[in-house]
Amino acid sequence: MEKAQGFEIAEYDPEDLPVAEQLSVLKQIMEDRKLDPNTVSLPSENFVMTLQGNQLRMTYHSYEMQLNHPSRIKDVEDLAEKSLNVVMKFLKKEFKSRTKKVLSVKELKDKRDYAVNKVSLNERYYFTSWRVYSIDLAVR
Repeated sequence: MEKAQGFEIAEYDPEDLPVAEQLSVLKQIMEDRKLDPNTVSLPSENFVMTLQGNQLRMTYHSYEMQLNHPSRIKDVEDLAEKSLNVVMKFLKKEFKSRTKKVLSVKELKDKRDYAVNKVSLNERYYFTSWRVYSIDLAVR
């Protein structure tokens, strides 16, 4: 068996893309985004996307300073919101370019939340914000 010589993007038939392959495409897009130097964010922040059945969970992580003031928490929350919107827009655009199908997702608002944990005595905090989306994986 010949070893792979490089990174290749598979072309998918838009007419016959079973559910497992749709999930495979989403997983590949997530992995590609991690490796793409153009999408790397600040060293203090990160995105993690996980698939759980027909649900996609997007999580924003960051280390922040001075989150003991409510207005500062609101600023970081807004930044996380904007960043998660950008990532979802990227995911939809990339899915469409690879599969020629529209990624149909619906946010589960009751599962949206955030957490703030103090990680040092020097006012350093670990901020995590997440969203969960239901993915429509119907084969059309």
